[in-house]
Amino acid sequence: MTAFMIGLAVCVGSAAIGGEAVIRSESRLAFARGEKDAKIVLSVRNDSTQDWAAVTLTTPFGVKDLGAIGSGRHMKAAFDIETRVKPSSRPFVAKADIRTAAGEKLSAEESFAVLIGPRLTPGTMSVALTDTTKAQWDMAKDMGFTKVGNAYEVGGGARRETIADGGACEGLIRTIRDRHDEALSKGLRTGINSRGVLLPKDYDHHFTRKTRDGKLVDGNAHAKCAIEFGHPDALAYVRKVSEENAADIAEHPGMDSLYPSSEVRDKSKPSFNTEHLRYKAETGRDVPEGVEKRKYDKKKAREAHPDGIVPDDDPILAYYRWFWKDGDGMSSYLKAQAAPYSAIRGRGDDFYTMWAPAVRCPPLWGSGAGVDAIKSWSYAVPDAMNVGGVTEDLLTMAEGCPGQLVIAATQLIVYRRTAAPVAQKDVRPAPAWLSKFPNLNFLAIPPDVLRETTWTMLAKPVFGVTFYGAGCVDKPQEGVYSGEWGYKATCPGLDKTMYDLNWNVIRPLGPALRKIGRERPKVAVLQSFTTCIMGGPCMWGWHEPAVSLLQRARLDPRV
Repeated sequence: MTAFMIGLAVCVGSAAIGGEAVIRSESRLAFARGEKDAKIVLSVRNDSTQDWAAVTLTTPFGVKDLGAIGSGRHMKAAFDIETRVKPSSRPFVAKADIRTAAGEKLSAEESFAVLIGPRLTPGTMSVALTDTTKAQWDMAKDMGFTKVGNAYEVGGGARRETIADGGACEGLIRTIRDRHDEALSKGLRTGINSRGVLLPKDYDHHFTRKTRDGKLVDGNAHAKCAIEFGHPDALAYVRKVSEENAADIAEHPGMDSLYPSSEVRDKSKPSFNTEHLRYKAETGRDVPEGVEKRKYDKKKAREAHPDGIVPDDDPILAYYRWFWKDGDGMSSYLKAQAAPYSAIRGRGDDFYTMWAPAVRCPPLWGSGAGVDAIKSWSYAVPDAMNVGGVTEDLLTMAEGCPGQLVIAATQLIVYRRTAAPVAQKDVRPAPAWLSKFPNLNFLAIPPDVLRETTWTMLAKPVFGVTFYGAGCVDKPQEGVYSGEWGYKATCPGLDKTMYDLNWNVIRPLGPALRKIGRERPKVAVLQSFTTCIMGGPCMWGWHEPAVSLLQRARLDPRV
């Protein structure tokens, strides 16, 4: 049996003679070409009822004397691996020669394979395809992507059970490392989604957001906005979970990113669980009356400020500035998850922590702290250049956190209601997808729109680009947005356009584009936090029509 993963207490890639001797892998068996200090760790376990006096483990990488191994015990041995070879699968046999305390001789053999995967050229622009299954990874590689969607979501299982129930969850750890091994062997990278690290099973509403009268915000403990991210116990909990998760999985080079949160902060609302106490402790003030939702009531704001002028020290404005900076705890929550991984892997092309969609919040300088990179996806229809405006929002947010990276992103879908309303029945000639998916809610974008959107993203100084919706460029996969809400390849030729853009534009030009700076802008678009909070227009990271318009005038506007 071949094994490509770790198995802390699980007999993976193991063989036994008479049920007595077991050889297993205790480390990953996949490495990037040229990886330094590469090692594999194998162990021999004594499953017999007698002690062993001497054990020798022989592999093509060397021979190790493991000494005596008592009944029910095991010993490990590390072997150096040469990775300066062509990408390949390198099968090998490990043999254990055993002498029991009674002088009996035993032996056990097991077959493994070391995987050497292609390395990514330093400075390569990350180009990711999300919502992929493992069955689509070869397609993604052939199409020119360097990164595929997150290999697994941890937190709901990997170490959450360790804290709650004392279980080690080796099975999930094994699955994660197996997927990272496979991605690495194909020359791809993938990430980990830790957004499931929210609440322990028995939280009993302890960490949840509450209204002034003690009720759950929106009445739903499991809503995305339910958790009070700045709750001291919540931060301690997710930090502990992440530290244990990171210790098990962070070192794998096939894992290039951690994704701690998605579509949460835009639904964040003031809380009176512990949040109001932190506001009092930090500012000396109580939360003003009238603060209930994510922004102030428009009618009340106009009554309080009929001339439209709001003093900078207005109590309502001051509270919301505190709330959206990190009063809601989001930045602290992100950092609590990200820091343990960054402590092991650092930050750079090989690994980064990321938050998306980061700009679905009021425009406030530096409010995206806590992670290495920020990202927000946009929709290319009806305005393909809208992604440029959202990316400018990201670039401005990142300026408040020096060194923070920006990733531009677009969906490969358009909402059906926008492009082909269901109520419009008599369509001639009918597109091929209409009879097969009559109730489909998403349609794939046209190839020309994809080109315009991609060039708009590349025109910005970004670290990487992401395309959401593997099913739009490949046959749909079960379990990944299947059914009426699925990503479907409804637009012929989109896959060929994606291939062309990756191989002929992004891959060759990406390294240079990452280094090219920007000229001083001639025009900028003002986004006012005060206007947004006090009832005026606010984009919430969805669209930037002014930026899009000015881009078409070749003015390269900033926000």
